[in-house]
Amino acid sequence: MDSKKFWKNLKPYDPDQYEGETLHSLTLIGIAELNEHQIQASYDNITVVLFKLFPDKFSLTEYSEYPDSQRVSMSLAHCKTDLLIKGEYTKGVFTLTGTGQQIADDLLDNLQSDSKSKYIRTDKNRKKSIKLTKEVTETSGFKNFRASNFKEIKKFDLCECLHCTINADEDHLQQNYGLLLHYVNSCRKFEKFSEVSQWVLDYLEYLQTNWVRLVNE
Repeated sequence: MDSKKFWKNLKPYDPDQYEGETLHSLTLIGIAELNEHQIQASYDNITVVLFKLFPDKFSLTEYSEYPDSQRVSMSLAHCKTDLLIKGEYTKGVFTLTGTGQQIADDLLDNLQSDSKSKYIRTDKNRKKSIKLTKEVTETSGFKNFRASNFKEIKKFDLCECLHCTINADEDHLQQNYGLLLHYVNSCRKFEKFSEVSQWVLDYLEYLQTNWVRLVNE
């Protein structure tokens, strides 16, 4: 989906659906929506997506037709303190950690009260978790890891695993790593895929441990 279509199709949730939810929890959903549709999670984009999805929570008190950027700023700071997101205002991009993604997914399930919509989303996440986990097992880096050929694992293997080009910046790599980690952890819940998911998690842990060396090759 292109960015113009994404913004045009955004619809606000019913205020009753998110009554009682904290601002920082809703912020995670906004970032998750941007990530899912491959829209850069910049400060401005986060401000707009939160205002469009949750206008009752992220609008100015006296001018409800405009977003309250101060609330967004405070929410992002809270999420960073709780290690739910990564990113800096100076770099202009924020990403969810694995924990942040999990919380966002759980909240989205709660917001979608319609059982059919909830089932569709759950089934979609299940298929995506299995697909992404299987794809890692087909990479050369994973195969070398399982064969203990650690010296053969290079930056290319890190990028291949994370579906990034060799020239991708570190923010992009970290974002994809957090998302992949979340989906592989989700896949581990399914008994049929629990063993292979653990193998992939071991490989991801190896990549994280050797991150600096691999990224700077």
